[in-house]
Amino acid sequence: MANLFHVDRDNDTITLGVATTTVGLTPATASRLLSTDGSKDLVSTDLASWVAQTANQVLVADDADGTITLSTPQDIHTGATPTFAGLILSTAGKLTLRDSAIGVYSQADTFLDLFADGAIRIGDSSAGAPTNYTNFAADGELTLVGTARVTNEFAINAISLAPGATGPDAVILGNSIGYSYDINDDSVMNFKVPYDCDTSEDIKIEIYWYINEAYATNSGEVQWRAQWSACPADASEAIDAPTHTGTIDFGDQDIPATAKFLTEKSGVISAASVSDGDFISMTIDRVALDDGSDPTADPVIVQIEVEYTKNKLGKAT
Repeated sequence: MANLFHVDRDNDTITLGVATTTVGLTPATASRLLSTDGSKDLVSTDLASWVAQTANQVLVADDADGTITLSTPQDIHTGATPTFAGLILSTAGKLTLRDSAIGVYSQADTFLDLFADGAIRIGDSSAGAPTNYTNFAADGELTLVGTARVTNEFAINAISLAPGATGPDAVILGNSIGYSYDINDDSVMNFKVPYDCDTSEDIKIEIYWYINEAYATNSGEVQWRAQWSACPADASEAIDAPTHTGTIDFGDQDIPATAKFLTEKSGVISAASVSDGDFISMTIDRVALDDGSDPTADPVIVQIEVEYTKNKLGKAT
């Protein structure tokens, strides 16, 4: 055969020929790579013999047909959810989500920084938009939402109750000072709605009082009333004629079964009527019963408490 190179070594021949389209090597295995053995003879080999895996990084699987499959210990494509025992970013590294304006990084050693161009919310958001959470605005202002909010209160004690048109009498019992109220006796007080108040919730007014008489004496009942007004401190309304006013009718209340036992009665100022920073003026009085019997003794108020829902630290700067 023309243009043929033939090597015969005990019938293991190499046949090369330009007149054909094939090169034959016997006894090589079909569809395998070639290498030389220890005797420098040509032999068939598998790719797995030449590629080593790196544990926990790149894995190599012998496909048993001369080929291999490369893989990582877990999926890392864009839709995967890989799990790592730990992850350390470089000094200036940032972990961002969705876009470059939302993420986590460490500005300096011992500090962890969270950032978001809208707000950072910490709460029950694992299943979707949260309903109970602490909200940090992009400027750092903190707001509590849902059950993350707390109840706060402040007291207006008896000596802070100024006599009204018909003032009550001061009473000292044990270590307590209070004012005793006959029907139509009244006191006035003022307070400012705190800046940490969530004004989407009602403000509760609680009256703490006792009476030196047991219920069984005359089946006595007492009724309190609170007339209030809310005036903004922005020179927009007259303090004696503000836009928002109202009355809390506490209703008839049985006196305690045991004389001199402390009890409480509460009512609310509607959230729709106030804003944080408003100045609240209030007249507390004892009024005639809707029904029932008056006690012989007069009830004594020892303290008024204002309870509100707190959703922030204070006034934003």
